[in-house]
Amino acid sequence: MPVIEYQQFIKAPVELCFDIKRSVDIHTKTTTKTKEIAVDGVTEGLLMIDKFQYKSPFGPIGVLADKLFLEKYMREFIVSRAKALKKIAENMH
Repeated sequence: MPVIEYQQFIKAPVELCFDIKRSVDIHTKTTTKTKEIAVDGVTEGLLMIDKFQYKSPFGPIGVLADKLFLEKYMREFIVSRAKALKKIAENMH
């Protein structure tokens, strides 16, 4: 079962990021973990870690399709979605 993980730093409040992510996540099932980053006691932002796990249908044919194109497509989708979330959150902050 393929697992895609992507990490990025966002310079915005945790609550804002989760509010935006909730509206973006209507069609995807991802697990997101965050770790607040602080410098000298002042919160600078957070490290967002998206983890997406999926299983291709249709047995061996699905596994082959996954290796040929689906995994690459899903990775690009997760990365572009995360970058869009970062851009929105940092511009709102």
